Amino acid sequence: MPHDVPALEKPSSEAVLKQCGAWIYRAARRIRDRMPWADLDELVQQGIMIALEQRERYAPERGVPFLAFIKPRVFGAMIDLMRTAGAASRTAASFSELGAEDEESALEIIIRQEDIERISQAVDCLKAEEKTALALFYLEELTNKEVAIAMAIDESRATRLRQRAIRRLADIVSPAAASRARNDC
Repeated sequence: MPHDVPALEKPSSEAVLKQCGAWIYRAARRIRDRMPWADLDELVQQGIMIALEQRERYAPERGVPFLAFIKPRVFGAMIDLMRTAGAASRTAASFSELGAEDEESALEIIIRQEDIERISQAVDCLKAEEKTALALFYLEELTNKEVAIAMAIDESRATRLRQRAIRRLADIVSPAAASRARNDC
């Protein structure tokens, strides 16, 4: 586990890169492993840029280690980068990677891609704290206690946030909700 920048001082640019660079690279690789169309270099660059930007917003007096402070922000920015890459480029990459020549395989890929887009849009409808709770728990694979610490809330509150977010996602993505306009939250 990487050492963290001390919680009581704002890190320099060099300290951010030294202390957070390895984690940023691992997070980018994790995203790349889950999303084969992702460009590892772009993800790392986005992560470093956000980490450096967050240095200015970091409030050491709150007692949260810098790495814990930036993790959800950096990971979220990387995911947002993948969302903006566009469904067309992801679908094209999926076709070439899977060798989808026949219509059935192509249709399955398109349906999967539409599901991913619906879920992505549903996540956009969540409140910021719900997104953060989900990202920390499912993407960062933190325990509920670690989520609570990272968000500076009680453990029971972290559980309720995550459960509420999952219920809201299920409601938004359900077949009944899918028949409504795509922009409804």
